[in-house]
Amino acid sequence: MFLLNSLFVSSVLAFNASVNSSYTYDSNVFKSKENKSSDFIMIVSPKLSTEFPYKNFKIGGAYSTDYGRYVERPTQDYLTQNLAFSFDSGSRSRFALKAGYAYKSAFDVRGESDSNPTSTETPDVWVSHSQDAALKYRNAERTSSYEISYGYTKKLFGLEESEIKNFDSLLLKFTNDYKLSGRSRAYYSIDRQTIKYMSSSDAQFDSSEMGYLVGVDWVSSGKTESLIEFGWKTKINEAGGDQVFSGLVTNIKLNWAHKSYSRYKLILSRSTKTSPSNNATNLVTNIFSLGWTHQFTRKLSTSLKWDNSYNQYNTGQSDLLSAISPSLMVNVTRWFSITPNFKWNMKKSSMPNLEYDSYVISVLFNLKYLR
Repeated sequence: MFLLNSLFVSSVLAFNASVNSSYTYDSNVFKSKENKSSDFIMIVSPKLSTEFPYKNFKIGGAYSTDYGRYVERPTQDYLTQNLAFSFDSGSRSRFALKAGYAYKSAFDVRGESDSNPTSTETPDVWVSHSQDAALKYRNAERTSSYEISYGYTKKLFGLEESEIKNFDSLLLKFTNDYKLSGRSRAYYSIDRQTIKYMSSSDAQFDSSEMGYLVGVDWVSSGKTESLIEFGWKTKINEAGGDQVFSGLVTNIKLNWAHKSYSRYKLILSRSTKTSPSNNATNLVTNIFSLGWTHQFTRKLSTSLKWDNSYNQYNTGQSDLLSAISPSLMVNVTRWFSITPNFKWNMKKSSMPNLEYDSYVISVLFNLKYLR
């Protein structure tokens, strides 16, 4: 009986383990315009994940950690840990429930966000807790379908030994799509999101957002995958009743394959969003990205990306970030790969002291186990 149970569990329990180890040279560690400082960095990132499917349900868990070691500046060393659990009721029925919990702890001079390193000599411990749940109802017919979803997110973040910020987010969304000829569809969606801060000192940032979106996606000849979306988003500050922003949202993606071994990808997008963890700063992001990947053999592939992002903040600041990154991937075996890559970064800003340029050379070793 024990043997049968063991075979049953092993046949449905998915277990993945991987370790990434990278060795990097950064020409401008502090992203500074005048005082450039270079350093060698070693990063080790182990990860464990598991998923247990039972009938239509899926329960998953994951743990990962990142340890960064600077050769010449040990005060920049960092350690982050991530723990997450998820539940998915499946999509075979009209109702579906998804829920998750994530915990992050960071011993890092950079703080809770992925900001630039600083010369601070005393790293802090930042923590983040987030809980989310979404209930969806979907009704599908032969030529059309609609979906109504209600989501809830709760997040706490901040220094471990000081007051932790806390906010709740509620999202209600309605989506309706129609099947067109072949493998194409048209759709539209309407969503409303409210963000409320638990601290009285942050209540001034409480807000509600409305989003409207129409789009179409299609696949032609099995080689070209395209997506075009246009929409509008508005935000109102609930404390004063003032409209904070109203802007256009666009998303254009073209994924084109030349034969079966070469693929090109173009992305043009414009988005408007709020950063709750940064005093509700409003951000408009315009992205232009062009990428190319080529598979030489089953074990050797290469890629080249050119990314541009123009960011506009309600504080009056605007930044242009550009990056060019060629890379090469060598799959030595099914479970081991080596990826050398190069990346050049440049930032232009309305605040000249924030401008910088740098280049990064790294070699990534990936070891994985799949079951």
